This record gives sequence, structure tokens and C-alpha cells, in this order.
Amino acid sequence: MKKYVALLLLMVFLVATLSGCGLIKKFIPGDLEDLIPSEDPDGKDPDGKDPDGEDPDGEDPDVEEPTDGDVVVEGNIFYPADWKDILNTFAEFGFSYKEVREDGEESTWSMHYVSEGIEEVDGVDAEVILLTKVEGSTEETRIWFDSDWECLKLEIDGEEAEPWGNPLGMLLMIYVNLVKLTQMTLATDGTIDTSAYKLEETSSESTELGSLDVYSFASLWTTVVNHYGFHQDGDLYFALIRNTIKGANQLLELRITHLNPR
Repeated sequence: MKKYVALLLLMVFLVATLSGCGLIKKFIPGDLEDLIPSEDPDGKDPDGKDPDGEDPDGEDPDVEEPTDGDVVVEGNIFYPADWKDILNTFAEFGFSYKEVREDGEESTWSMHYVSEGIEEVDGVDAEVILLTKVEGSTEETRIWFDSDWECLKLEIDGEEAEPWGNPLGMLLMIYVNLVKLTQMTLATDGTIDTSAYKLEETSSESTELGSLDVYSFASLWTTVVNHYGFHQDGDLYFALIRNTIKGANQLLELRITHLNPR
């Protein structure tokens, strides 16, 4: 449970980092002038205000003006609503998770589930899901779900456990939440806000799913660079999410290892 709380705090860190707000100062020590510049080359603050406190365009700063985004990722991107949406979409799904902290300490783990078919539990047809989690050692969890993905029966390493202890939903929500956080950089229609981000480069990367098209988006006001890799199978699926900071060791990476649609 402590690990999942830590991951939640890490997501809060990502929100603060990606948005360039003041919370980043609490997480990254040292001189932040290189990370969050106080002025742009034209002598304006990052929020577009004049250093003297006046709006250079003479407009009300509280009025939100529309921005023209550039379409950089074409296709229908899959955004799961919740963990059940993943189960409804994929018979097999898995990812590896890697985090490198500022001091160089690294932690990695992985999860993978696969449907094993239908069995009857107390007169109810239940889909059996085998979940394998690897973090130093390997833990196997077998879960019997009804048609609404409610856990009817649970076994952990062959021992029966209470259904409320089912870990699959919490693990899948890590992917769901990281995909939601990408919308701070890349909108659901494949556009970016060019006043905040630029497409730094596109590349290809070999993964367990084959070659991915990877897009690297650099913040215009911080040293954050977010790399998103997509696997296409009709729709586009986030198969790589890598958040980095230029000049720092910190890294967060989620990489899809198994993806088998129903």
C-alpha cells in the first residue's frame, strides 16, 4: 500500500512539473532559475504579462483567449475511462514501470494479466484473470470476475484470499492516471498548445510490441521533456510514457509489454 501512495504522490509531482507551477520548487532543490525562467527573451514573464505588471496587449488577463494548436499526432487515441475499461478492451495487458530518482536510485517492477476463460463460481459464469506481478520476486494472483468485473473469488500464490484484496484495479489505474496526465501536454485531438510546448523531435523505438512512433514534447518554460510512444492497432494506444528533465537524472517510464485486444 505504501508503494501505491508513493505513486500517487509522484503523480502530484508530475502535475506540478508539467504545469510549471510553483509546487515544483518543493520537489526539486537548488537554483530554479535555469528550470523555470522568470522572463522570456523578450522581457516578459512566462505567463505573458509585462514585468511592470501591465498586460502588453491591453487585454483583461482573466479572459481566456483561444489558442491555435498544431496537429502532431493523427488518429483516434484510446483514453481508458477507468480500470474496467481496460479489462473490457483487452484480453491481455501488461506494462513495466521504472522510476529513477534525482540521486540515481532506481526502482522497477512489472505487471501482466491474461484471461484464462470462463469458470462457474456459485452458479455464476466468471471470467478468470491471471495476474502476474514481478518486483524482485514473482507473485501470481488469480481472480474470478462476474460480468460487471466484480471480484467473486481471489487466490494469491495459490492461497484463497478475501475478494476485497484484489490488486488488479489499483495497478491498472496507474496506467489510466498516467494517460490522463498526458493531456496536460497533448490534447485528445492530437494537438498541442504551441505557447507552452513544442514538438522537439519524432523518432522510432523498438519495444515488446514492435516499433513505436515516439513524439518528444519539450516545455517552453521548464526543462521538462515528455516522450509518448504509440502503438497502432486500428486505434492509437499509449505504449510508452517517459517523463524526463533535461540535465537531471530523474525519469519516470511506463512501457506496455503486452497488448491483446478482445
